[in-house]
Amino acid sequence: LLARLDRLALVKDVAQIGAVIGRAFSYDILAKVSVLPEPELGVSLGELLRSELVFRRGTPPDAIYSFKNALVQDAAYASLLKSRRHELHARIAAVLEDHFPETIATEPEVLAYHLSHAGLHGRAVEYWRKAGEIAVRRSANIEAIAHFSKALEALATQPDGSERREQEFALLMAVAVPLVATKGISAIEVERAYSRAQALCEEQGKLDKIFPVFRGLWNCYLGRGEMQRAHDLAVRISAQAAA
Repeated sequence: LLARLDRLALVKDVAQIGAVIGRAFSYDILAKVSVLPEPELGVSLGELLRSELVFRRGTPPDAIYSFKNALVQDAAYASLLKSRRHELHARIAAVLEDHFPETIATEPEVLAYHLSHAGLHGRAVEYWRKAGEIAVRRSANIEAIAHFSKALEALATQPDGSERREQEFALLMAVAVPLVATKGISAIEVERAYSRAQALCEEQGKLDKIFPVFRGLWNCYLGRGEMQRAHDLAVRISAQAAA
């Protein structure tokens, strides 16, 4: 596949940009990301179509192009230097922000993906979080867990501080909801999320936020039948409320 792309040297760059955009990519996005004038871009896309490495649905500027299979996309993507990948992901993210607000509103994970792969992890956190919230509203709990988890991974790359810890707390409380829905209230993943949220509250002295955390942990212990731990936590909750 790489050899075939190399033989199409004049259009290899277009194939690489398309591979960074995704398995399928629109002419509209490609034209805005590529530096080629439209006539040259059209010729390059025509060559790709004749090679049968890419197929087209519709007519430019409303056309959608798809790689023949994932191997073709992977080959084109793998042929890029890491620095060039980062550059293209950043350009695609900028194009989405500037020209495709509807995509960002309905599929924020697309922008989050490109920001993450551009190394812009701090900005990616917000869009992974939004994607998780949208998935929760659709009861797509497995998707929600994946999006919130990616938000937490991106957040972990940022400098430590009060702002990062507040964001982490919010994400942990958010991911606990779909974790309960998919794995059950007594799952170890649920306990880990609430336990970390508890630690963050106590480290920052934000005890006004700790009651939902305690409630989640109490339900977790009760669901497992760990009555002593549930009782001890209930005593602590009562003492905290009376303080």
